[in-house]
Amino acid sequence: MNTIATLHCYLLPAKIDFCAPSYYTQHEKAYRFWHQNIQSALQEEKNDDVAKQLGSDLFFENDEMVVLFDDEHPIGLFMFRWINRRFLMNRELSALTHRFPPNLFTSLAEKNLYHIMLMAHLSVHPAWRKSVINAGVSDLLVDFSLRRLLESKGDVLITTTRNNRGTNTLGFRHGAVKYANAGKVLNVDSDIIVFYRDKVKPIESSALQAIANNLWQTRKIGMVAQGVASASAGAEC
Repeated sequence: MNTIATLHCYLLPAKIDFCAPSYYTQHEKAYRFWHQNIQSALQEEKNDDVAKQLGSDLFFENDEMVVLFDDEHPIGLFMFRWINRRFLMNRELSALTHRFPPNLFTSLAEKNLYHIMLMAHLSVHPAWRKSVINAGVSDLLVDFSLRRLLESKGDVLITTTRNNRGTNTLGFRHGAVKYANAGKVLNVDSDIIVFYRDKVKPIESSALQAIANNLWQTRKIGMVAQGVASASAGAEC
């Protein structure tokens, strides 16, 4: 039986150059898990050409990832990057300009919110989905993403949702605000959602929240010193 209380949490750099050698095995397994699950999701939504061309580029454009392991096997992850929009080069990143409307960032700038945590690739192994084990691994992952936001100097977390998988309602449970419809993203209805630091909500289930507390407090951090500096630069400069 799959038991979330026995999972292990890892905070790893996306780029292998910043990974501590003792965590190379976990990094490699996380990448394989990511590729398999993202490719399967693309195929499910009839994006066969995109699935066939999926390489490591989307993976390595991120700074960090949080991965849940069952023993030696990854069962869930999300990825994210830090972007400081005070700098022109960051404002012109295609990860922002091709994915989000400019008025989103105008509205954030009016509130003096420039340090963006951009989240992507939330993925849970099919055998560990809530419909199978009656427990929310995805809730744990979103909770961890918000903990990472709150412990950083990031102002907001933004992402797009996969509405046919309910990730929009998942975000709302944790305090996300819907900014706009994102239309069809890879053939799936999607919303743009924003998490503000002062609107973050904990997991509704106290039992699951206790598990989240323990997993995060005992997480293993696999970044070498320069990796931590590099990965955090966008949120801290």
